[in-house]
Amino acid sequence: MAELNKPINEEEVEDMEKLIKVNDLEGYEVKNLDNDKLGKIEDIVIDYHNGVIAYGILSVGGFLGIGDDLYAIPWRALTLDPKEEKFILDADKEKLKDAPSFKKERWPDMDKREWHTNIHTYYSMQPYWRFAGSMIDQDTQSKDKDPQPRMNDTYL
Repeated sequence: MAELNKPINEEEVEDMEKLIKVNDLEGYEVKNLDNDKLGKIEDIVIDYHNGVIAYGILSVGGFLGIGDDLYAIPWRALTLDPKEEKFILDADKEKLKDAPSFKKERWPDMDKREWHTNIHTYYSMQPYWRFAGSMIDQDTQSKDKDPQPRMNDTYL
């Protein structure tokens, strides 16, 4: 665990994570571990109550944004590669094909906890609200497949 209130030297500052605007992430490609393109980030969903990014909305298929299928991907399932301007998702095209999806003109009712639970269960992730507000340095190990913490967690 990192030492709190420890002075940071200038060399360490250069290695620290950088800030990025949410708008800059829209349009980033999402690829799997085999570097196959799965789609692009269409939108980002923020839980304003807990102050965390909840989902990256993945757009797949269609033509020029028309007829795309949208997938709410738990933010913790996406690994950002800012140098390559892409995200990595540990899922093949078959898994994505069977994932819960929706159309641009028919977003799901995100006020229902059951919807969130189904999404997180599908991707074998702990629900984001279990970690909302936790610090990166805190011990948040889970017994799930989801190792905690990950540096791509975003706290607003």
